Amino acid sequence: MEHRHDINGLRAISVIAVLFFHFNLLGLQGGFAGVDVFYVISGFLMTGIIIRGVDKKTFSFKDFFAARARRIVPALSAMGLVTLLVGFFLVDAQSYRELALDVLSANFFVSNVKFFREHGYFDSNSNFKWMLHTWSTSVEWQFYILYPICLILIRRLFQSPKAVAITLWVGLAISLAAGVRFTSTHQAAAFYLLPFRAWEMIIGGLVALRAPGGDAEAAEPKRINSLFLHYLGLAMICLSIIGFGPATPWPSYWAIAPVLGATLVLLAGQKDAFWARLPIVSTLGAWSYSIYIWHWPVLVLSHYLDLPETLGVQVLLLAIIFLLAYGSYTFIETPFQGRRDGATMRFGVHPRMLALGALWSSAVLFALFVTLAGGLPQRGSASPELVKDYAIAAADRTFPDTCSWNRTARKLTPCVIGSPNQGTAFIGDSHAEMLYARFAANPKGQSYTFLTLGGCPPLLGVRKAHEAGSECDQFAKQAFQIATTQPYKRVVLTAFWPVYLDAPPPGKPGNPNQLCFVGRLGCKVEDDPAAYRRALDRSFEQLAQSLSVVKARGGEVVVMLPTPYATFDIPREIRKDLFWGKGADHLSNLPRAEVEAATAESRARLLKLAARLGARVIDPLPVLCTATVCPLTAPDGRSYYIDSNHIRASMIRTDRFNYLDAIAAPPSSPKSH
Repeated sequence: MEHRHDINGLRAISVIAVLFFHFNLLGLQGGFAGVDVFYVISGFLMTGIIIRGVDKKTFSFKDFFAARARRIVPALSAMGLVTLLVGFFLVDAQSYRELALDVLSANFFVSNVKFFREHGYFDSNSNFKWMLHTWSTSVEWQFYILYPICLILIRRLFQSPKAVAITLWVGLAISLAAGVRFTSTHQAAAFYLLPFRAWEMIIGGLVALRAPGGDAEAAEPKRINSLFLHYLGLAMICLSIIGFGPATPWPSYWAIAPVLGATLVLLAGQKDAFWARLPIVSTLGAWSYSIYIWHWPVLVLSHYLDLPETLGVQVLLLAIIFLLAYGSYTFIETPFQGRRDGATMRFGVHPRMLALGALWSSAVLFALFVTLAGGLPQRGSASPELVKDYAIAAADRTFPDTCSWNRTARKLTPCVIGSPNQGTAFIGDSHAEMLYARFAANPKGQSYTFLTLGGCPPLLGVRKAHEAGSECDQFAKQAFQIATTQPYKRVVLTAFWPVYLDAPPPGKPGNPNQLCFVGRLGCKVEDDPAAYRRALDRSFEQLAQSLSVVKARGGEVVVMLPTPYATFDIPREIRKDLFWGKGADHLSNLPRAEVEAATAESRARLLKLAARLGARVIDPLPVLCTATVCPLTAPDGRSYYIDSNHIRASMIRTDRFNYLDAIAAPPSSPKSH
């Protein structure tokens, strides 16, 4: 097919959208839609290649997959190999092992499944997932494997191009409907997995089918209509990139906008569009795959090295990315993409394929070695025992995965220790869940029920403002209904309160914990701090009214004040400093004054609620902190924390946290704090 500048231009727009989204530049909060545009292009091109080959009786699965491998694998494997080499000198053992596992999953094109399986409230920060961006190449490769088989099977079975088109339309409808449905119930699956993304590539294939032989140029509309479709499509893509954001449920039906926009551009057939022939656009389009492949590890490394997010640093990182993209395109992509020449075949294989196999094998074997070697902990200066402990800290939790909120059924599943509907009921987020380990280990004949959903505060009528499909309000409604209608002796409120009540400041772009407030017209976002606090006042009024039912029947309300927390991932930062030989003393304690300042607003609000209800207050601060500091690590150097704020299950069972036993003590007990 003749070169189409418009497709190259779409690639340029898409990769810049993704790049600027990840760098948080120019406010392009919907830049993730660039991936969807890539998918449409891919489906269009692959369908054209397959149909032309079938019609000319020249199609070969071997040649098709070899061509796809030459297109995708070299830059991908080279990026993984270089990242592993850089990581050898800079990255601690646990993070290095995680990097190696990511490289393996990327090179076997299953990283989308890996990241889907890892998705959850306690999933590590995406800023430290080295190969996160390769989920999209994995989806694309899985499509390449299945699509030609299905397409050719249908073509040969029915001997009719129309049957192929009908089948694709059916597949598109099923995939789109499933994607919309699963976005609201299993958002991670809808985002990462092929069945819910296939429609975006199928629609590109339908464009290719409009013309004989899959050549969409033959179906080009009249010029005036063509120009209109072309610019309408571009407008839809650009508006999606500008208008959507983290709170947009994705992919869902919102993805139709950029996908349809890309489809219109392809249908218009303006292959020589003037804007797409501009040198900068042409270059960005040609480099787009290399830019995409190399940009994310550079960004993750900057986060790992704690580089400041200043304009100067961002310019430097972008310069490095474009330099790597130039080298990758010139010395890796282009040589592997060249047409077959007269090179001597070796073992019946073209030398380029042998080189590709060697590059892929090098990346895979290196990653496998690092994985089996546990991240090569001997590279650092810390004791092996301490390195091992910090490696397992992030997984040191015991709350059952079968409990919490069921998004499919939209039903809360309580976790019960002892007899149901008796004793103590905990309502809260993951800070309630972290208490489970202590009471499950030694229930002392008591019964405990946990009504929890990670990331959702025990407040009525609120959702997460910037979380697509947040159901915090429905969770809280069911939790309080259970707690107030069953004969519990006491109801305990606990949460990571500061991030909801005094996240500084409410409305800050990208603040994932900002709440919105449910009303008749939807969930209202209050960006003004004063308005945010007034809305919280109304939510706490609803909370007080609900809990008054517990008090009226003779039950007790217990309010837990915030646990001391850091603003950084404690095990990760200490691992890094130990690896670099800096020691961890400067990270072992937080100044108590900082903790008090960070929790002041939430403490004041909770104490006011407790006073109104006559509730008992459990305050961790006097127990977990000295007069001057709040320790983050035990005397032997082990972290008390899983991350920045959750206590490890193995630690919460120790004597240091005996103050928690006061929760189940009668009101007159001297254990109460």
